[in-house]
Amino acid sequence: LTLVPFDRRAIDVKGLSDKELGLLNAYHQRVYEEIGPHLTQEERDWLQEECSPIG
Repeated sequence: LTLVPFDRRAIDVKGLSDKELGLLNAYHQRVYEEIGPHLTQEERDWLQEECSPIG
């Protein structure tokens, strides 16, 4: 299984329910927690921005 953040530009937040938004943010948190430790600091900074909470 590959974990990658969703492209934020492709997400229409207005079209998501609170539950869907929560699931998306939880997924992004998982991506950061599992992938972040394997990256350089520069890459981790980028991933943190991409995985920051939406909405």
